[in-house]
Amino acid sequence: MNSDIIIWDADGTILDDIDVINSIALQVADILKIPHCNNYRELRVALNNSEFGKTYFQDIIDFICSAVVFRSNNFFVFDGIIELIKKIDASHFIVSGGFSDVSINVLKNRGVLNLFSGIFGRELGNKGNILRKFTADEAIFISDSLKDLRRAKEIHPMWKYIAVTWGIENRNNFDCNDVADVVCNSIDELNTTIKTLIGD
Repeated sequence: MNSDIIIWDADGTILDDIDVINSIALQVADILKIPHCNNYRELRVALNNSEFGKTYFQDIIDFICSAVVFRSNNFFVFDGIIELIKKIDASHFIVSGGFSDVSINVLKNRGVLNLFSGIFGRELGNKGNILRKFTADEAIFISDSLKDLRRAKEIHPMWKYIAVTWGIENRNNFDCNDVADVVCNSIDELNTTIKTLIGD
């Protein structure tokens, strides 16, 4: 494979925003009187298990994503990820489930916004719609989300897919589902994998 296009998920892959998202989700759960929610993922499950939640699911998720924008100054970038991107000679893009302003703000504050050829977020539609706009036959897609990996692979079955385990998802999900071509547990593993895939 000689791809020079790498598409990154943002949340949980480049951006360490889990604590912020979970904090907002807990506040929403408290306001809506939804019990037994300790994090964002549990809130999503709880919403899908109630008629109210199903009715207003997208509105609630959109609200959380909007609230995240205002707290993006509290986000971190995972250690080593920017240094890795600097070393890889490719066109880097971000396709985020959140608003692109979040990624843009964080990367601009780090002085590394110029490393990316494009950053696309939910203001343009869901990830599937954004990924369909990529016409390259070969590319590498990197994410911590099983759902995002599966959706991207349905749209672009010939791309290569890398799962990373430092985000919200966990390795067992990736091992039990034939979605990712490679699972990386560290930045060093990711560096080696990308270089192998692009033939560097």
